[in-house]
Amino acid sequence: MKKLFCIIGLFVTINFVYGQVKEMNNAYHDYANGYYDKAKIAIDKAVLNEITKNEARAWMYRGNIYLQLAVTKEKEYMGLCTNCGEIAYEAYLKALELDPSITVNMGITDPKTGLKYCAGVLYDEGVRFYEKQQYEEAYTVAEKAYKADRSQEHIVYLLGYTAELTKRIDIAKTHYNDLIRRKSKDIMPYIRLINIYKLENDTTKVLNVAKAGEPIFFSGDSINLDYAVAYSIALSWAGKVDDATAIMNKALEKYPTNHILLINYGSELSNQKKYEEAEKYFKRALEIQPNDLTANYNLGNCYYNNYVERTKALNDIDDDAEYQREKENITKLLEQARPYLEKAYELDPKDRNTLLMLKQVYANMTGTEDELKTIEEKLNALGK
Repeated sequence: MKKLFCIIGLFVTINFVYGQVKEMNNAYHDYANGYYDKAKIAIDKAVLNEITKNEARAWMYRGNIYLQLAVTKEKEYMGLCTNCGEIAYEAYLKALELDPSITVNMGITDPKTGLKYCAGVLYDEGVRFYEKQQYEEAYTVAEKAYKADRSQEHIVYLLGYTAELTKRIDIAKTHYNDLIRRKSKDIMPYIRLINIYKLENDTTKVLNVAKAGEPIFFSGDSINLDYAVAYSIALSWAGKVDDATAIMNKALEKYPTNHILLINYGSELSNQKKYEEAEKYFKRALEIQPNDLTANYNLGNCYYNNYVERTKALNDIDDDAEYQREKENITKLLEQARPYLEKAYELDPKDRNTLLMLKQVYANMTGTEDELKTIEEKLNALGK
């Protein structure tokens, strides 16, 4: 009788183990036959039970199934999980941990290959988070995409950029520098890193990054206009005004009628409070395209901002005669700003920025009470 009990016990144990392994087999066959919902249910059970949760094969299956759910276009299977790519990523990592040499005869055969596919899915997910301005989530997903495949430059850039957006500046610098060492042909890592080093007031590093991009974006006939602006601004910011002008002139030799190039460079100079230099480039842009809204607005804005800065400095002048002369000169800046802002208003009467700037100009001029009233009515009509 005792022997019979042992046989029965063994039979029950075998059935129990088989029952657990059966879930893995079900997952495999459901996946192979395209029943991804059933495959998901089966593999979720398999990776939770005591018998199969430490089998690399179970985690490989889970990775493949969830990766399929992440990329499927079949409506009946879409939405079965909200973070399919991340689950697949974790599953492949687990399979790799349990058995680095694991291979399966099921779609993707090994975890390293699975991770490379996951990287693309996670990148897309990170971009979606970024577009929704969910930057922390975007950074978290981008970090996983990077760990899954460090060779893809667009993934490295997304990680660097989301790190920057989430104030992880050292991490951002690490990844931007990595791309520059790779001689990336994407201009953005160079521009982002230049801006970071400018904020840190590190002139040497600003110039090093700018020069690193020169062979790629600014050599021979290969002149990238965005880089020309960024390079010129970096040089100007570092006090190398003649070099900055030379870069811009070289770009303009190739693109002499590109008013956008002139506007962008003028805008950056204006942002640096180099108003007299900015004025020259805005005027050159308007010679090419007199009816450009942005050029007219930016030139008017440049004059007004110069007026504001010089007005602040009036209190530092002790000599009455000098004070009066400077005040008269400053007032002329408002007169210079007015026609360009009025032209911008003519080109787009509903542009809020133009209306607000005109309001400021009229408010600081004499004899413009009627114009000021009209602008205020326009702003009220816009509900602003």
